[in-house]
Amino acid sequence: MRPWLPSPGWIGRGLGRLLTFAAIVMTWVWFRAADVESAWQSTVQMLAVHRWWNADWALSGAQQLALWSIALLVLGQWWCQRRTLPELLGRLPAPLLGVLLGLLAALIVLSPGESHAFIYFQF
Repeated sequence: MRPWLPSPGWIGRGLGRLLTFAAIVMTWVWFRAADVESAWQSTVQMLAVHRWWNADWALSGAQQLALWSIALLVLGQWWCQRRTLPELLGRLPAPLLGVLLGLLAALIVLSPGESHAFIYFQF
């Protein structure tokens, strides 16, 4: 890192990661919105802190699925932090690796929406 800056410690690194995640989520909204007005409305709704205190905290099934998915992704990232992808995939038996890659390909093909292209190909 930069030798002239002090080490941020685990709290600083955690806050930095949380801030980075929040910034990425915000950019997802702007990239996927149909127009600037809808992107701005979504951003304002996400940042409407006064609604958080009055909200009914019962989550819908889709919201619970999203939160669990994010939690599993964060846990998986933390677990894989000191391992390389070839190291992890090298431990899997070839038939299992084939099944996993087939499932990933099927999920991409069967995903909802008109286009299955990567988002940056749409520009």
